[in-house]
Amino acid sequence: MAKKSLLIVVLAALLAGCVAIDDVGSRAGLVNRSAGRYANESVLINIIRAEKFEPLSFASFSKFTGHDDFLVALPSATLFPTASASLSVGGSTIGASLKNDFDVNLLDDPESYRALTNPVEPKYIDLFLRQGYPRELIFTLMIERIKVTKTGRTEYFINTPDSGSFNDAYGQLATLLTAGLTTQTFSPKAGVLNYGLCFDPSLPPPPYLGKERPAFGPKCSREAHLLREAIRAPDGTTYQIQTRSVYGIYTFLGSLLRTRINLLDVLPASTGDHSLVTVTQQEDGCFASTTYIGNRYCVPLEANNTKIIFAVLRQLVNVLTKPSNTSATTTVRAIL
Repeated sequence: MAKKSLLIVVLAALLAGCVAIDDVGSRAGLVNRSAGRYANESVLINIIRAEKFEPLSFASFSKFTGHDDFLVALPSATLFPTASASLSVGGSTIGASLKNDFDVNLLDDPESYRALTNPVEPKYIDLFLRQGYPRELIFTLMIERIKVTKTGRTEYFINTPDSGSFNDAYGQLATLLTAGLTTQTFSPKAGVLNYGLCFDPSLPPPPYLGKERPAFGPKCSREAHLLREAIRAPDGTTYQIQTRSVYGIYTFLGSLLRTRINLLDVLPASTGDHSLVTVTQQEDGCFASTTYIGNRYCVPLEANNTKIIFAVLRQLVNVLTKPSNTSATTTVRAIL
């Protein structure tokens, strides 16, 4: 009996070394992948909600804590009963558990709502262009409306498929992109950095347009204008651009899914993707997937434009909001 109890003690010690000391690298990798899947699924669900005219919902992780628990209780026995000193052990359980605690913050406070419903500032457009994202995709995503004034007459073109002026807005956007619309940073005075719109004739036009390049101004230089100021064409026509909010971007993407309109003319060739946003019902080969109200939704692995849009939306929400803004934090415990 003593030998059997001793064997159990040794076995328990060996199990403790294997189970209680968790591999930090594998746990961190699991958390990283799980957080990424959650973030992508959240973007996909909000696009689906926008398609269905439903309210959007935003949440974020702010903290993750891992715990290891190990318990050993052995059968009652007295070890080495003939020795001058004896050791008694008891119980009948060996157990281990891994616990993960993470905090979920709901972005439903006034400051977060203001940040997500205000038009995206030009500095963020400049940020995305400097990251190397295609300017055709970024401007199509960001520009909500274009105000055009010619010979004293002003028209507004709404860049949303649900609007009656969408086809004209699409054409105006294509013209601006063909002219080399981009962004530039400049400092009107020491210590102040502004972001402006300008035209760079060296930029290639959208590959599917095949239009001649109009000579718009201002060219990228110290002449660059702030977003609120007008862009001027050679014939005297002026253009003023208004950007979307984060909510507006989701509304735009939802309307594209609802109407099944494909904006081929202003898509970049570099991504090899011929759709701005792609969501299917396939089961496999998904970058992001979810089931919502009984329906299957999948962003295919080859939908590169859609993946870029997910990256842009995730960055925007993260830079515009912060966990300290939130009014409610829920701690969730997952026991493995």
